Amino acid sequence: MFSKKEIYFTLIALCFLFYANILGNGFVSDDIPVILENPQLAFGYKLWYDPQSVLNSLSFHISRLSPFAYHAISIVLHSANTILVFWFLRLFFGLQASFLG
Repeated sequence: MFSKKEIYFTLIALCFLFYANILGNGFVSDDIPVILENPQLAFGYKLWYDPQSVLNSLSFHISRLSPFAYHAISIVLHSANTILVFWFLRLFFGLQASFLG
């Protein structure tokens, strides 16, 4: 059927396809207090205990307050999690069932 590389590419492409509509949007709801109103965001070393805050701080240092960078990193993380779930399901099920999962 498909090789593993084709399946990985398809899963990543699907993540980008489904989440690409957020790239042009601004910050909403919980982004405002966590990103826009967070004075500690510029000091990532103070946030080492919270992975989300470290990631937001890294995004802040790369692009300041550009929503595009935050959303692009979110899509990359969704893609990575999709691949991890596929690997986990692959431990218990066949290739097709894992892909559908």
